[in-house]
Amino acid sequence: MDDLFCRIELHSDGVVLVRVPPANPQLADSIPDAVFSFRKGDPQYGYWRARYDLEHGGADQHVMSGSAQTL
Repeated sequence: MDDLFCRIELHSDGVVLVRVPPANPQLADSIPDAVFSFRKGDPQYGYWRARYDLEHGGADQHVMSGSAQTL
């Protein structure tokens, strides 16, 4: 999935959201993003949290209360 464009968000409650837009840019206005959420305890949580941290330069310092941080 490394070559796939996606936006990774970290919410204040620790939930990681991964948004994947349609592969065909011509359909971007008519097809919504695929959205996946991961919480602590989910098998893939560690992977997506590590990707978020890697792309944002560290853990926990990017959590904003009441909103999400996005790539």
